[in-house]
This record gives sequence, structure tokens and C-alpha cells, in this order.
Amino acid sequence: MIKTPISNCYADAKDFLKIKDLDKARDKADEGLVYLASQVYTKKLKDEDIIEGSTVKLWYERLWIFLENNGLMLDSDEDHKPEQNYFWDKLLAEQ
Repeated sequence: MIKTPISNCYADAKDFLKIKDLDKARDKADEGLVYLASQVYTKKLKDEDIIEGSTVKLWYERLWIFLENNGLMLDSDEDHKPEQNYFWDKLLAEQ
């Protein structure tokens, strides 16, 4: 599969997460969301339109769920901590 801007951002975000660089992982996922939103806006795409081999809706879900599942969502409440982070629990258990 040929890497394109959104898939590059998603792959980079996962790579940064693996090396525990959470800020860069969040930034790359956010970059993918911004690029996706710009394509949706400029090309007037709908949820079921295909971009980079997947539907717009699937890209939004992948990137958003990546942020949520890995505790990378920015929150106005600075003391907010995710109750459980399954990815980190699994990663730490493997080490």
C-alpha cells in the first residue's frame, strides 16, 4: 500500500506511541485529523466517500479512537487521567 498523508500520520502516531513519545504521537494523530478535515471541507466529502483507500468515517474513527484508547486526548481539566489505558497495561505486562 502506498503511504499517503493520512496513513503516514497514523503510522507515525503508532510508531511514536511504541517509543512512548506521547506528545509526538498525539501531534501526529491530530495532524491526520486536521488533514482529513481539510480534505473533507475543500472537496465536500461525505462520511462514505473514499480517501486513501478507506472511508472518511473510518479515518475519523481510527484517529479519534487511537487518541482516546491511548489516553492522548487533551482535556481542559489538567488533572484528568484516563481510568484505564488498555494499550499501556498490555505493553507494560509484556515487558
